[in-house]
Amino acid sequence: MPGATIKYRLGLAAPVILLLVCAALLAFAPRYAPVHNPQTGGKSTNIPASTLPAVEPLILQPVAIEDARAINAKVPFSSNPGPPARPFVFAGDDAARARAADCLTAAMLYEAGHDPAGQRAVAQVVINRARHPAFPKSICGVIFQGTERQSGCQFTFTCDGAMARQYSDSAWSNARLLASAALSGSVFTPVGHATHYHTDWVVPYWSSSLEKISAVGTHLFFRWRGS
Repeated sequence: MPGATIKYRLGLAAPVILLLVCAALLAFAPRYAPVHNPQTGGKSTNIPASTLPAVEPLILQPVAIEDARAINAKVPFSSNPGPPARPFVFAGDDAARARAADCLTAAMLYEAGHDPAGQRAVAQVVINRARHPAFPKSICGVIFQGTERQSGCQFTFTCDGAMARQYSDSAWSNARLLASAALSGSVFTPVGHATHYHTDWVVPYWSSSLEKISAVGTHLFFRWRGS
């Protein structure tokens, strides 16, 4: 039913259908990415995909938790984390907004659990990605990117079986309120323009090539160097 929240569809057929729909949409993604350019009067310009940074899958180095935390602690935070992101206001119709809110609520809950600050950080990263030309241009497309490939998931909950976990109605409602706020201009400033994150007890292969800009709880947030 259009507009129904994902918590009422969790039984796991709906998440599987959602994965398949998003995978199908991503299969037809354009090879040129539209980018908002204020220097061209706010019009979109096209950047060839070959010039964009590679979006690497989340593949972890085989290190113990204690070693991972030590490795991550040795990486300094950027001395120039940059400004906060601009407010994002979803521009689609009610049905499209409901779908975006469904996807974003699920990502916030399954990636950050019951932690409101962590949920807001996840939402901001999703929005930052949706604005970046290297990623899909929709909220759901960003979240489910890579699920059509083995070991290609960008957000682990979309591939690791986490969606079988049950959350209470109140947990869904609270997360959805934060998701709705993020889609209505609320900005979580601590993570700036971060497009990547991971917990401090793992070491993804891509983390050494990115710039560490902040931490929220046990999560570390990164952006591409020079971005």
